[in-house]
Amino acid sequence: MTVIIGDPGEDEPTASATTATTTTTTTTTQMKSPSIMETTPALPANVFLVFFSLQNDLLRSAVFGDSLSYVDIILMDGVRINDAKNCLDLFPQKSMFGAGSKCCTHGDTITITLGKEASILPGQRIEVNSDFLTTQKSEALQNCYDSCPLQPHKELVQFSIAKPSNPVKVDSELSEFLRNAVTRTITVPRDLITKNFTIYCEVCNFAAVCAKSNPLPVTRTARTAQLSVVVSGIPATPVPSVTLKLRAVPRFTHCNTIQHMPFDELDKSDLLTVFSVLEEQRFQVGMEPLIVEVDGFDRSISNDQPIVIDASASHDPNSKSGIVQHNWTCINVKLSNGFGCLISNVWTINWNVSVLRIPAFALNPALYLFVDNITADPLNAYARVYVKVLSSHVPSITLVELSQQRPNIDQYVRVIALVQSKSWPLYFSWHMRSNERKLLHQFSPAAGENLHRIHKISAYSYVDLPGTFPDATGELVEPSTNSDERVVIAFTIPPANTQMFPNWTGLAPGAIYCLCFEANNSAGQSFSEIAFRTNEPPTIGVLNLTPSSDIVALETPVTLSLGDGWTDLPEDLPFSYRFGVRHLGIGNTSIDRWEGVSTQNSLTKYFASAWPEPHVICDVRTGYQGLVQVCDRHGACSRTHTASFFVQHPINASAASNKLLSLAEHDILSGDVFGALSKLNAIRLEHCDSNIGESYANRVVTAILRVFKEYSDVNDFWEQISWALLMSDRLSESVTQQLYEVLEQARLKFGFSAVRSRRKRQLAISTSELKLISEDQASLLMYPFDTLLAANKSIVAMYLQNVIDVMSSFCRQVGTSRIMKAAGAGLTFVQAQGVTPGNANFLNSTFLFAGETRKMVSMTAEFKHAFSNYQCGTEQQRSVCMQICLGTAQITSEAFSRNAYLRSFIFSSTYNMIDFNRSASNFYQVSFLDPISGQFVTLNDGAAFRISIPLKSFRPSHYYATSSPMCNTADRAMFVSQISAASGVSAKRFVNVMCINDGNPIVSATLRAPFRPDQCENSYAVQAIKRAVDGSEGGLPVFTSSYAISVNASVVHRVMNGDGNARRMSLLIDRSFKDVIGNDSAASATRWLQSIAATTRVSIYRFKNPHIFVGIIFNFTITVPFEQELNPISAEEIALIIIEDTQYGELVLEGRQGEPLPVEVATLADVTELIPTSESNTLVLVLAIVVSTFFIGSSTVVAFLVILKIRTDRLLSMRERLVEQARYILQSD
Repeated sequence: MTVIIGDPGEDEPTASATTATTTTTTTTTQMKSPSIMETTPALPANVFLVFFSLQNDLLRSAVFGDSLSYVDIILMDGVRINDAKNCLDLFPQKSMFGAGSKCCTHGDTITITLGKEASILPGQRIEVNSDFLTTQKSEALQNCYDSCPLQPHKELVQFSIAKPSNPVKVDSELSEFLRNAVTRTITVPRDLITKNFTIYCEVCNFAAVCAKSNPLPVTRTARTAQLSVVVSGIPATPVPSVTLKLRAVPRFTHCNTIQHMPFDELDKSDLLTVFSVLEEQRFQVGMEPLIVEVDGFDRSISNDQPIVIDASASHDPNSKSGIVQHNWTCINVKLSNGFGCLISNVWTINWNVSVLRIPAFALNPALYLFVDNITADPLNAYARVYVKVLSSHVPSITLVELSQQRPNIDQYVRVIALVQSKSWPLYFSWHMRSNERKLLHQFSPAAGENLHRIHKISAYSYVDLPGTFPDATGELVEPSTNSDERVVIAFTIPPANTQMFPNWTGLAPGAIYCLCFEANNSAGQSFSEIAFRTNEPPTIGVLNLTPSSDIVALETPVTLSLGDGWTDLPEDLPFSYRFGVRHLGIGNTSIDRWEGVSTQNSLTKYFASAWPEPHVICDVRTGYQGLVQVCDRHGACSRTHTASFFVQHPINASAASNKLLSLAEHDILSGDVFGALSKLNAIRLEHCDSNIGESYANRVVTAILRVFKEYSDVNDFWEQISWALLMSDRLSESVTQQLYEVLEQARLKFGFSAVRSRRKRQLAISTSELKLISEDQASLLMYPFDTLLAANKSIVAMYLQNVIDVMSSFCRQVGTSRIMKAAGAGLTFVQAQGVTPGNANFLNSTFLFAGETRKMVSMTAEFKHAFSNYQCGTEQQRSVCMQICLGTAQITSEAFSRNAYLRSFIFSSTYNMIDFNRSASNFYQVSFLDPISGQFVTLNDGAAFRISIPLKSFRPSHYYATSSPMCNTADRAMFVSQISAASGVSAKRFVNVMCINDGNPIVSATLRAPFRPDQCENSYAVQAIKRAVDGSEGGLPVFTSSYAISVNASVVHRVMNGDGNARRMSLLIDRSFKDVIGNDSAASATRWLQSIAATTRVSIYRFKNPHIFVGIIFNFTITVPFEQELNPISAEEIALIIIEDTQYGELVLEGRQGEPLPVEVATLADVTELIPTSESNTLVLVLAIVVSTFFIGSSTVVAFLVILKIRTDRLLSMRERLVEQARYILQSD
């Protein structure tokens, strides 16, 4: 980097013209693109000469300013400019003044401020268009205007510019110092600044291609104190759709020191002086091209069906209303003149609407082009749609516009096809072609280029969607409701996800795709296409950290700022920025904390201390990394981080905290909420996560509410509230009431339902269409409610409604390839996913639940029958859907224990059969929603689902005896088969089946404990059996003319000595020792112990000293429980379990080749007691499991209660086995 200073002297050479001779001095600030080599005539050292000639009676003189960055042109008396808005139009060669040059008129003087890449060179002549001047006097104008388009001119005059009266001069020592500077930043010593000068920077790349910056005037002042302000946050290319967040940073310079507000260290002499400063920033807002959205670009349709082309989503991003005008034209492509569709006048067609409707039979079979001229003064764009009209009764297809018109590669792309057919069945498939980066240079939205036509003129590669996604192809049967209704077929293209789709690498950035939907019936094939271009994220550049060392906690302001390298396509600008900090912890852990999105390209913040091991701060922090996320205006983002840095303890932590607290108070007063939150968080972390006091929490929350009411930035509001409540949930009741009201307003901005009041059983009020929110937004919405719920605040109604609204929004975005999840502050979880009941393997599928890692939900055959195709959509437009949304929510038991209002809401007098203290699980909500409208769907026609609920604070027994009133002794096998099929419990687990005819016919059976990884525990199995029987109207059919109408379960107790001693046990295997064991007895013994531990679900550490003897006799020891073992069971009971496993053929031991070995049935004679015992106790548990579906839209909350009462006569000592069972199930799922 070379820094050059202009230093013209008094004795510089002059240049002459035919009519005048003047000496001029000025800087030449010529800045070219780095990709173009500069060529500049050589000049004498430190001399910048510009020559003009003057031939007129309109201009008095022209002179350069002393700073060499502007030119003053003085007009003759009475001469004025006709139009001040075209000030620069005086000069046909105005580009010589540089990009962004400005013209200012004041009285009889015209001032031209040179801009970037000014190219005034010695000897050049500058012309003036005299048509823009008049000799009539007018009022003095004081306004400056940017460069305007050139206007036609007739008469030109020429003029020259004189040198400045007091030109800038620079000492040779300063000039030499700057020339030797080769770093990104420089600091000029004060003793070198002896006079005014202008500085600029020249930057060269590795190919010696250079560019120069704008000149920066440096002016000395005799004042010892000065107040200044810097306004930032204005991008180079602002557009209407991007929110500008400006920041004014005042600073007070006193005796070479700089202070930022609040100015609490001023001298007494400064306090007697009134300082004021005015900073003005002028910028020009660009115009974005019109957004053109149409429901499919190419399609085919039968002539007996109407043609509907929907361009209603097209809009003008430059206005709040977004209103555009439409003017459709129809062209018959095959006609020689290419014009006219020959539609009879009997058809009444409105060609100036957003949704064009052509009646059936209005067009004969042919290929037509429909062009929509979309205008919003002064912009226009075109949408072109090719429609092939056929004579056969092929399916009619309408594609709903994409969920994202410029999707990012990390987003889901969802498209919906609406299909009608006269004949069934109908076969459909999705196909896609791609053209990566081949025609991007031809795509120009501003020029009205149509993306959907690009694919017609370029070679595409095909993407195998049917081979990657199961739902990309399928068969439709005739709808059971109305065969003329449209069938909804939704398809979602996910981002790269190797776990769900190993062969899918995702969409490529900056590529063009054409998505085609094809449908076939007996009459033929039809199709509809839609094209889109993926958005490419910004190129990752440099993130600067200043300073990077010697940082003191709470005292040193640290600035994160963007450096070089951040680039993107011009149409994707401007950028928005989000800065953050990564808190590094012990064990390579980290937590990211982000601040709000803005147009600020830098952030200054304070940090709490952090130091690497072994001096870890608060046993948590080992360092930090600065973060930044740079996004273009379409939402594609890139991230990077700084190197790790450390922060030292302040010498006086109390003084540092108080000073930073005063800065936070100033931020609160000035409306800088994020600044205040950041500083308060640094203080909180410095004191090891101690919460801020209630008074400060009230002040911060009140400031957030005030800013939101004034500016209504809903995204910032949720982020700020979540951050504030993270630091403290102690709010006064009055502030909580204000927060409650504003939370309601903020929810309404998302289109969520309003709640009338805070009374119990509030009614929901329908509002505008629900906004589609992302997972991050949903989590932000839920976090404040979880926090206030934990603080025992009365927010139950809005809290529950919020859960439902989030679920409804998710359901309108998900599909079979997309699951959406959100979580609050650890108390609430919401999830939605699309399921297709018509799939062949649907009944064998289980689905995930909100907040759980295991699959818990499955559906019945009746559910599959009811929802393989069902009526869906809005009241205005009913359709037939093949998919349904499974929405689940979980509220932890901790939420009930911490919030009395929630307990009262759920466990009111209506549900006095149980109370919260008797519940043994979290609370789960299962709902099914319409994927089009997001409304809840009522289950009917026997449709049902199954759910396996994890139990808490409950240890079920291993065995249950079940009995059902029915019976015929000849049908025991059929009974087991039917019960197994209805409940999903393996038939092998039912043993000792007996029929008892004692008054009422009863079938009795013993339910074995699980002995395979895919088998659920007996607690789940009993619930499944009860649901299968109790959920069947009229009873569950088990065989001819017999129905199970009730189920009773009781615990089967083993007969034990209760000695608590260890056991030695032997198992006999009828095989050749040489063939099975060979010379590898140790490995076989270890493998068999692992198999026994897995089958019994007992810790492997309870089995010791395995030996295999010729016979084959397998001998091992069962130890007593060890101290760290959770909920252990006795060795005696483990031995009994193994005996039972051998009796029922559940124990599987394998040979060296993996072949199962025949283990003979063991008896008590094979068990040897080793050590004495202890007693067991009595336990009575009552389990209340609540599977709740909340309908806040009604005045009640419907809760489905499954009550299971288990009585035991003694405390069973088998807890370790249950823990191992639960862990095994979770890991296997």
